Formats: sequence, structure tokens, C-alpha cells
Amino acid sequence: MLLAHPTVQSTVAISASHNLHIARSAPDARTHIEWSYSGKLYRARIEASALPYVAALGADRAANLFLKLGGGEAYFSKKPYSESEGMVVSAIGREGSHALNTELGPIQHRVPLANHFLIRHLRSKRKSVAAIARIVRCAEPTVRKVLRTGKVVEQFELDSPASGKEAQ
Repeated sequence: MLLAHPTVQSTVAISASHNLHIARSAPDARTHIEWSYSGKLYRARIEASALPYVAALGADRAANLFLKLGGGEAYFSKKPYSESEGMVVSAIGREGSHALNTELGPIQHRVPLANHFLIRHLRSKRKSVAAIARIVRCAEPTVRKVLRTGKVVEQFELDSPASGKEAQ
């Protein structure tokens, strides 16, 4: 589903939960990601190393690629043949491999870890801080720090339980 944002010219992808927005802003054509944390909506740029992967694959498939192959080398082919290409196909599919071949070229690439992108993406999927820390293999304070970085776009009230008795 595509949603428009007042400061964004075109939206590339939005997750089904409507918490993750990846959009290209008009003036600088940088790609950003939005997520909510502690009653605030944050916005930040996707790191440059992850940007071509997110642009070619979309947020969900790029995150899957970073989790499965991040830190290692991979070859993105139009026609997968070798064992390493089989890992790429199992992570993102043949069309994803072809899209990355078109975006990055037919050479061997080191897939970035993209931890900041992964932390923000997983939070947009409503994962807890502890679960994100286990998935990304970092400490919880690091996850909290990454989630607090970025520009606050909107602040909203969190639902709180009613306070005891009503005033009489």
C-alpha cells in the first residue's frame, strides 16, 4: 500500500503495518526510513551502504538479505548457478538476485551488515528492543541509542491505563 507524506514526493514502499516508510524526498533524492519509539515518530536516512539494496529489493527483502548474508561476499547473477548464488536465491529469490545484478552490476559484492537499518526496520515490525538485540547480535543499550537517533517527525500520546478512581 502506498501512502503520501506531505514532505515526500514519492513513496517507494510501506510495510503492511504502516510503521515503516521508505521514501525519496524531492530536493536531495535521499532515501529515509521512519519508525515509532517511545511515543514519537522518527525519521532518518538509510545508511549509504544499504541504500542500493533497499532501492532494488524493498525493505523486507533487503532486511532478509542483510540478516542471512550480511558481512559476507555474494555474487548477484541473472541466472544463479553456484552454491553462493543459491544462498542469495534462498534469501531474496531469483528476481531479487536479478534486480541486484541490474542495480549493482555482475561482480562479487560484500553485503553490508546494515545494523542501523535492521534495528529500525525490525522496530517498525513491532519487535521488542530485547528481540531486536538478539536478532542483530548487539546490546540493548545500542538498540535504544539507534532508535533514538533521527529527526522527530511527530509526537503522539501513548495509551495509558485509567488512573484508579474518577474525581467526584
